[in-house]
Amino acid sequence: MYAETDTNHLHGAMDWYSAKEGCLLAGITRKSIQLSISEWLLTGKQRFSELFAIQTQAASHNNILGLVINPQYIKLLKIKSANEPQEVEYFKMISIPEGLVVHTEIKNSTALAEILRNVISESGLDTKDIALTIPRSSAIVKHITVDKRLHADEVESRVWVEANRLFPNLINDIYLDFAVIGPSSEDSSQNEVLIVACRKEQLKPYLEVMRMAGLTVKVVDINYYAFERAMSIVVKQVPKLKTIAMLNISYRLIDLLVMHEGKLIYTHEVGYDGLNLVKLARTEADFINPDRVPEGESIPEIEQGSYEILKNVLGSHLKHAMQFFYSSKPNVRIDRIILAGDCASEIPGLPEYVYKEVGKTVTLADPFKNMRVGNNVDKNKLMHYAPSLMLCCGLALSRTT
Repeated sequence: MYAETDTNHLHGAMDWYSAKEGCLLAGITRKSIQLSISEWLLTGKQRFSELFAIQTQAASHNNILGLVINPQYIKLLKIKSANEPQEVEYFKMISIPEGLVVHTEIKNSTALAEILRNVISESGLDTKDIALTIPRSSAIVKHITVDKRLHADEVESRVWVEANRLFPNLINDIYLDFAVIGPSSEDSSQNEVLIVACRKEQLKPYLEVMRMAGLTVKVVDINYYAFERAMSIVVKQVPKLKTIAMLNISYRLIDLLVMHEGKLIYTHEVGYDGLNLVKLARTEADFINPDRVPEGESIPEIEQGSYEILKNVLGSHLKHAMQFFYSSKPNVRIDRIILAGDCASEIPGLPEYVYKEVGKTVTLADPFKNMRVGNNVDKNKLMHYAPSLMLCCGLALSRTT
């Protein structure tokens, strides 16, 4: 089971628009740029912008906590990015009891909210503003063109007409947000409008947990946009390379994102059983354990037992992701793979396995390599879990008005 997105191969109504192309999709606010919502609010319908706003990075700031919740951990990260170098101001990663979250579904809101409330209370942070993410496969992303002469309320009406056409039976059960991006590249008399939608049922449990924990959700982002922001940092570490791929191997998904000359050109998602992989890896005694493979040094051979575990659980999914990319982008060759995700932090030997299977130089993701680290941050823990914090890093770099 997978959901796939790239700029040349579209599935139905799903389209993809890079945040780097002029709009940072930072989710949701009470004030939308350019667009009036007064008429729409009178109808009683809900859209993302009841919560937050689509923003460009100009005239904005980030005093926000990136928050990622999965079945194993809660991750919180705050980055001060007003000046260079950026600084990690706060980092917390704590295990949560089994069963509170299953896949992406919250099973015990009260217990989860209590954990978050205690963490924030002990943190001493001056903000309770949160950035969350939803998977790309849970969202519909579409861009349309409208006549430049339309007023804001007319643009909004046009968006709702398009939304009603795409999902007529769900119009009252979705959050919807949109923004005017700018002139169409194909027709100067038209403006491009970016539309994002997801089912309320997928987001409401998280909003309720944040409310119970005393937190304010300022941003709801799509995971690939957050990954893109974090990748932009990592790509700067290897400026001579033209095409960099990030392979994010988490507990339930493998995400492949490819940046070519600084632009995100491809995303792809594959489902697999990462929790089982971690469990098997923890019981396998012969996993080698290099914390990092220094650039330019050869990658050691992975032991046979470790190799067989990875091949059986991960192998076919990894090959599928790579083959799908090369069939979609036959003229693009990846120079390096940046390995990220929870499994990248927890499974020794994973970089060696990916190198053996793919035949490309593999390095572990470290978005904090050129950042300062605050005195109150556990630097060793931050460095150890850096590969698993790409999504959280991208969220922490979100900006709000």
